[in-house]
Amino acid sequence: LGAPHWRAEVRGVIAGLSHNVTRAHIVRAALEAMAHQISDLQTAYDADGCNWQMLRLDGGMSSNDFVAQDIADVVNLNVERPHDVETTALGAAMLAAVGCGLYPDLKAAAVMRGGITTFAPDMPQPERTARLTLWRDIIDRSLQ
Repeated sequence: LGAPHWRAEVRGVIAGLSHNVTRAHIVRAALEAMAHQISDLQTAYDADGCNWQMLRLDGGMSSNDFVAQDIADVVNLNVERPHDVETTALGAAMLAAVGCGLYPDLKAAAVMRGGITTFAPDMPQPERTARLTLWRDIIDRSLQ
C-alpha cells in the first residue's frame, strides 16, 4: 500500500464478492481504487495545509474517460487532462524548442501544450461519502 500509507507489507484485497461478480466488476473496482488512492493523497495534502484547487492528469491511464471522471467525482474537484497525455515527452520537446531558440522561454513554448479536456465532479455527495467510507474501512482493516 503506497502513498500516503507507505505499508509495503499490505497486500491487495478484493472485498464484497458474490456469485454475480464478473470480470467487468473486478476491472471497474481496480479503476475505482485509483480514485480512492488519489483521495487518500488529497486528504494527506489537506492535513499539511495544502488544499488542492484542481487536479491535472497525464499518462496513458488518464486517457480513459471513466478514470478521469471517476477521479473528479471522488476528489470533488475539476480534473484537467491534456489532449496529448504523454506530457513527459512534451516537456522534453518544449525544453528543446527553447534550447534551440524556437521559443524565447518556457512560457512562450507552452503553446505546444495544446488543448485540455476538463472533467467536472458530478457525483452526489451521499454516493461519494459511501464509497470513501467503505474504502477507508477496508484500508483500516488491512492496516491492522
